[in-house]
Parts: sequence; structure tokens; C-alpha cells
Amino acid sequence: DYKTFHRLFLQSQQEDQIADAITKIADGDTSYQMNLAGLEGKELRVGNMINSIGTGLERALQEQVKSERLKADLITNVSHDIKTPVASIRAYAEGLAAHMDTTPEKRMKFAEVIIRKCDEVSALTNDLFLHALSDMDKLEMNMHEVKLCAFMRKAVAELISDMDSVRLYLPDSEWVISADEKRLMQLTENILNNAAKYGKMPVDITIRQKDNDTVQINFKDYGNGMKDEDIPFALDKFYRGKNSADKPGAGLGLYIVKYITNKMNGEVRLYNHVDGLEVVVELPVKG
Repeated sequence: DYKTFHRLFLQSQQEDQIADAITKIADGDTSYQMNLAGLEGKELRVGNMINSIGTGLERALQEQVKSERLKADLITNVSHDIKTPVASIRAYAEGLAAHMDTTPEKRMKFAEVIIRKCDEVSALTNDLFLHALSDMDKLEMNMHEVKLCAFMRKAVAELISDMDSVRLYLPDSEWVISADEKRLMQLTENILNNAAKYGKMPVDITIRQKDNDTVQINFKDYGNGMKDEDIPFALDKFYRGKNSADKPGAGLGLYIVKYITNKMNGEVRLYNHVDGLEVVVELPVKG
């Protein structure tokens, strides 16, 4: 009869509509959304599922495009950043080859510049290596007991040639934490490099106990701080704040600080002050 014919006809139309939507999404039109008007029952549920699948695929595609763009930017930025110290290394090496180091003082200056620029290249490649490992979530942590105050004295002595650029405020007491000493050194170096690049020295490093289970390492510089709108995103991968301007960097420094801290079961936070930026690293005390 007519009613049966009409019902079957509508069902056929709805099935064709569903098949057409599946075909469009399968062919790559992930933004396609079915018109659900007139659908009901099983067909409506299927239509909703198809639209949800399309939305999910579209979001994943956009994230992939964004990730590829960020990786391209990273390669561009790091390539640019590496060229500068390499050019300096070559210039000073050519100066040594041409015997321009006519006094012991000049020779020492040439050598110091070459060593410093090599350290800059090493820091960039370390960041890239850690970025690759974090992408694969395969960063291995060699955790063992570390005396935090003793470690920080050693770290500053190794990382800073001008000791007046860092002021240590360490208590007489000592705290033992469970940490990877190599990664903790990288974390400290990244924060100090960030302060030297974007802030203003000296940097105050203060260690204090937050509570019975947690100790804080506070790094405070005396620059212009960070834009308030940048604070929520400054620890994200590839993020570069408004104050980065033309300064070299790939937006990995603070991200790696957060990544290493999280791997050691800690937390990191940023605070803006009227006279600079403060990075607070919280780590659990070993019981």
C-alpha cells in the first residue's frame, strides 16, 4: 500500500544519504556534516555517529597540520640559531690560523669565545634531542638520591663563568630528592639561559621547603618579566612570547623545563613580578 511504499522510499533515501556521507568523509572531506533533518530512530543515531567521526577526523587533521607547521618552524629557527655561533667559531678559528692572537690575552679571548659558542650549539642540539625524545615519550630518567643544595652549588659553578650573575640563597639545612642529576642540570641551564636571554641578570636562586613533602627552587631574574597573556602558554612546546622579538630560540627551553620536572614527579610555575620573572620548580622530598 501507499504508506508502506512511502516508508520504504524514505528509508531508502536516508540510507543513500548515510552512504553518501560515509563516501564523502572516506574521500577526505572530513569537514562534511550530514543534514539530520527528517532522520529518526536508528538512522538519526547513525547520522550523529557519522558527524562525530567527521568532526574527530577534522580536528585530528588540523592538529597534524599544526604540528607539521610547528616542526617546519622549529627547523627554520634552529637552523638560523646554529648559523650564528658556527659563524663566530669559524671567524675566531680563522683568526687563530692567521696568527691574529698576538698576545696571550688575545689567544685566551679567542679560545673563550670558541668554547662559549660551542656550548651554545651544544645547548641547541640538546634541546632538539630532548624534544625528539619527548615526542616519543622515551626520555629515560636515571633517578637516584641527590642533595639539592650541594647540587645547586655545583651546577652554578659549572654553568656560570661570571659568578656575580647568579646569587645563591641556600639554607644551612639540606634536602635529599630523587632526581636525574644530568636532567636537573639541563633544567637549571635552560632556566638560566632563558633569564640571560630575555631577562636581566643577576638571577637569584633560592631553595626553601614548601611543606613536609615538597621543596621549591626559585629562579628570579630582574628583567621586564613576561606579558600576562603569555604566562598560561609559556611552558607549551614551541611557544614564543611577545618579548622574544628577534632573539634566537625555538620555543623549547621552558617546555623542556616542564617536561623534565614532570618526569621527576614535580611541578613548575611562572610568576610575573614588577621587577622580573620568577620560575618556581617544586620537587618531592625523599622520605
